[in-house]
Amino acid sequence: MSLPIENQRIKDIIFQEKLIPATFADRIQIDRATIINLLRGRTNKRNEVYFPEPSEKVLQCILDTFPDINPDWLYEGKGTMYRNEKMSSRIPELPDLFAENPNYTLKDTVTSEYHKENRLKTPETPIQNIENQQIDIQKVSEKKIEQIVLFYSDGTCKRWIYSD
Repeated sequence: MSLPIENQRIKDIIFQEKLIPATFADRIQIDRATIINLLRGRTNKRNEVYFPEPSEKVLQCILDTFPDINPDWLYEGKGTMYRNEKMSSRIPELPDLFAENPNYTLKDTVTSEYHKENRLKTPETPIQNIENQQIDIQKVSEKKIEQIVLFYSDGTCKRWIYSD
C-alpha cells in the first residue's frame, strides 16, 4: 500500500529539513506516535494497514514551526514546497557521474568532517617499548597463559591456545 499524497508531503518536508520523524514530531510539538502513524500507517482489527489523514492541528503546527513552507502546497499540493524558493534550490545539486569531462573531483565532493571519524586517535598514555623490560617472575607465575597470537606484516596470524 502506498503512502497517501498528503502524508507523502509531510515525509517530503522531513526529508528536505534533514530530520528524522521523531525529531520532526518534537520540533512541531506533536506526539511522535502521530507522525509515525502518518508515515508508516496503522493496523485495524483485521490486521489491515491504513493511513490516517493528517489533522488540521498537525498541518498548522508544521506551518507554525516551518514558516517558509507553502500552505497551498501542504494542503493541496499546489506550487512548490517553499514559499519564495524553487524546491530544486533546496536540494544540493549532485555531480553528473557519467560526464566525460567533469569539472569536479571526488575529493571536492567529500567533506572533511566525515574523515575525522575514521582517523586513529593517539593514545593518551604513550605506548612503552617492552623489549628490554624486566618481568617480575612472582606476578607472572600467578597468571597462566591461555593463548599466544602472532600477527605478521602480510596480514596473516598464527594462534596457539593452551589448556590445562
